[in-house]
Amino acid sequence: PNELADYLEDATGHAPAMLCTGSGLNMCGCTVRQFRGRPVGSYVVKTAAGTVSVVVIPDPPKSLGLREAKTTEPLAHALWHVKCEDCHIVSIRIGGLSYYAISKAPPEELQDVLRNLIP
Repeated sequence: PNELADYLEDATGHAPAMLCTGSGLNMCGCTVRQFRGRPVGSYVVKTAAGTVSVVVIPDPPKSLGLREAKTTEPLAHALWHVKCEDCHIVSIRIGGLSYYAISKAPPEELQDVLRNLIP
């Protein structure tokens, strides 16, 4: 995860939060693409429910059409959610960056991925 974080920081100009190594989740790749004229990083996480893409961008969730999710448990960060066709997108903000977990997996699985991020 440290080498991946260094690569993404060099390519995008910001150091993303990475998964806790004791989370039981497996990172299996990364990419850098252009989004709204800026380089953004993403990485893929394998979970029991399937593959989850985590995209890291500066844009806040509300600006991309997500709405704040109602949760029954207290969270350290506000949680945002939207369903787009058969995919769910769940997002949190950490240190000026938004982390978007995207997958066909249930939103709870995506929340678990985001809960395991370490800034």
